[in-house]
Amino acid sequence: MVEKGIELINADLAEELLGKIERNSPAFFESIVLDLLSSMGYGKGKVTGRSGDGGIDGFISQDALGIEKIYFQAKRFTGNTKVSASMIRDFVGSLDLQGVSKGVFITSSDFPQDTEKVLAGTHKSIVLINQSKSLSLMIQYNIGVSVEKIFEMKRIDSDYFPED
Repeated sequence: MVEKGIELINADLAEELLGKIERNSPAFFESIVLDLLSSMGYGKGKVTGRSGDGGIDGFISQDALGIEKIYFQAKRFTGNTKVSASMIRDFVGSLDLQGVSKGVFITSSDFPQDTEKVLAGTHKSIVLINQSKSLSLMIQYNIGVSVEKIFEMKRIDSDYFPED
């Protein structure tokens, strides 16, 4: 029951979080993505996105020394607007131009159904993160949210009762 209650609370929190994301600028969403990737344990990064950014909104170091970079594209859409297959192809092309093989494409909406077909033709390692996954990760890594209350769940310590 507790787990189900937490799922419901997190679903409501995700909806509220989405509303906040949609009311802020696409540039702010790019900084959210950088914060999220940093919180997930990657190294330092930078938002580079701007008009005419060549399809790359930023990068994050895969390691603490910054030897290998992962480039990202962040698309903050509102309403029913979805990422198109051509946007994904453009991102793959942008990674080619940068000479890198790893990328993250994250959106506040969703991807088309044929996305796997688009990515099947490339040797690049690209992770796609849609709305539900991005909101879940933001909650998990405390991006834009804070802990309100912590509950402890207890069970019998069977080691305490040796004669049982």
